[in-house]
Amino acid sequence: MYEGQNLHQCVIGIGALARKMGAYGPKEADANKRDFTEEQLKAGQNIIGLQMGTNKGANQSGMNIGNTRHIVD
Repeated sequence: MYEGQNLHQCVIGIGALARKMGAYGPKEADANKRDFTEEQLKAGQNIIGLQMGTNKGANQSGMNIGNTRHIVD
């Protein structure tokens, strides 16, 4: 902070230190330990997540991210 560089990161660090001390801001979360039975863990293996679904054959061919559009006269 003395050198005047990266002030944003310095302010974030001061806020984090104040939260640790309990003087400012929201309190840090408590541990939330979860105990699952073996049956629950096995049931979760059969669920297909949304990111593992299908995109019905779509692909990214023809994508021009960052490329200019070429117009032919």
